[in-house]
Amino acid sequence: MITKKVEKERKRLFDHVNRLRTNRQELLVEMILEVRPEFACSPRGELLKQVVKEKEADFRATDTGLHTITWRRKCTAAWDDEQGSFIPYADNQVRMIQEPYVLLFMDMQQLCKLLQGKEEEDMDTQIDRIQSRAGHDRKIILMMEGLESYYKKKTLLAQRDFNKAVLENLSQQQEQGAGGSRRKATTTSKSNDPIMEAARTGPTKADMEEKLTYLQMMKNVRLVPTTDQADSVDWIVALTADIANSIYKHRNTKFFRHQGPAKSGTNAADAWSKMLQEIQLCTPAVAEAITSEYPSLTSLHQAYERLGSDVQKKEELLADIEVERSVISQRDRTINKHMSKKIYTIFSSTDDEIHIA
Repeated sequence: MITKKVEKERKRLFDHVNRLRTNRQELLVEMILEVRPEFACSPRGELLKQVVKEKEADFRATDTGLHTITWRRKCTAAWDDEQGSFIPYADNQVRMIQEPYVLLFMDMQQLCKLLQGKEEEDMDTQIDRIQSRAGHDRKIILMMEGLESYYKKKTLLAQRDFNKAVLENLSQQQEQGAGGSRRKATTTSKSNDPIMEAARTGPTKADMEEKLTYLQMMKNVRLVPTTDQADSVDWIVALTADIANSIYKHRNTKFFRHQGPAKSGTNAADAWSKMLQEIQLCTPAVAEAITSEYPSLTSLHQAYERLGSDVQKKEELLADIEVERSVISQRDRTINKHMSKKIYTIFSSTDDEIHIA
């Protein structure tokens, strides 16, 4: 016979696991980040450990195979579709549930090596092997650090090669005119910049973008470009918060459906910020930076209009706007060109079938 005390405790647990969760940062306490030991010991790993510990998430250096980070969640209840609610586990024990995502971190040298492949193992084979080890029910997130810098240095090297060819050609003409010959001196310089070294032998921007698009469209790999170590850590924390919130989206959707039409925001500014946050990888910090510069959709539209027919300037309008670092306070970062172009495309395209990643 179930006593009133037991029934009361059962109801308390049921209400607790079904309470509405809207703060993604608070959900980080449920998350476990399993990190490859090599990454965990790196400066990025040390910074990540410091940040997630402050958020009360669990950081564990463990063998993750071919992946840099995998996620697990500490659960005390399971979702029941029929009842439309979470049901507490009967034994009240915490279970570790594997999340359906794995993160593959690569700097530009590693990324170039993957995209260029080897004779015995091309890009397709490597990605298939990574997917197989992860399990076909899990999605790969490829984080690429320094991609924008790589493109800039690739352009710089091309300009240097062109200038060098012109100068050598002029020198040869002068020597021939003087009737003399001079042995050409060859100099080689080695840079301590790993991105510059990758740019020397890596694929062109066009080839890089073609292969990255292939990974997105054909291999279903989610791409996350970052600028530097701090930015990479910031994005890992943001992704962890997104994954933490994913299990509650269905629950929250049902809650708001029962409450009537969902409000888009408490006011016009809040609605504008929430609209921006619906864009993939547009974090609250990025949205806040944009709304500070352009407090309404109308003001952003007018800024685009003032640029006339110059599409490139419109695509880069939001680039380099300073974003206050919400997770790492050491210094600020800026909105990258990829995000700026994505936002412009979303608000300007009339093609309802366009794919925006």
